[in-house]
Amino acid sequence: MSSDRGQLFVVSAASGSGKSTLVDRVTARLENTGRVITCTTRAPRGQERDGVDYHFLTRDEFEHRISTGDFLEYARIHGGNLYGTSRTLLEQALSGGRDMFLVVDIQGATAVRAAMPEAVFVFILPPSYRVLEERLRSRAIEDGVADSEDLVERLETARQEVRCVFEYSFVVVNDELERASTVLESLVIAHRSRLAQQRERIDSILGTFGRENAHA
Repeated sequence: MSSDRGQLFVVSAASGSGKSTLVDRVTARLENTGRVITCTTRAPRGQERDGVDYHFLTRDEFEHRISTGDFLEYARIHGGNLYGTSRTLLEQALSGGRDMFLVVDIQGATAVRAAMPEAVFVFILPPSYRVLEERLRSRAIEDGVADSEDLVERLETARQEVRCVFEYSFVVVNDELERASTVLESLVIAHRSRLAQQRERIDSILGTFGRENAHA
């Protein structure tokens, strides 16, 4: 694999664990990184822009891409809307040398793992069940939602999802936002320090010590 190629980081977590916030902080601070933009059949909301927030597709276009195998993973969500990760768009970003973050649920991560086992899989874990419950309650209040049944359902789903942590190579405990984002950022930096990722630079440096040292 070329050292010029970017790396895919797949990030999953239970709802309310802060995965999107962490990824957004890292991509804002670390050069040559980005977040994979998901394709969807739902209509734009508010100020959402095509190609920035989502790639908005018609259902026919989405289903055509399914038939051609373009999606690494896809799912039907509430209301029948389709969401998926385009293999073509992702490959364009990786081939350009950008390290990309894909924020996806556990089912989606399983599909990506089968298609791209070379990806780095990261699970974001809340520090405790109680903290996650407080975060979900606060989010519901901010959104003006007072549906206790929905909260109970989300928490029960979280109980199941956190058990999948052992399927991931790395775990980041989101107990404090700055610390957790630094840990996630360090995973990207560490990957960029691998020999395979720096081969051309290493060869150039060794060349300054004499031709016989190159590719030693």
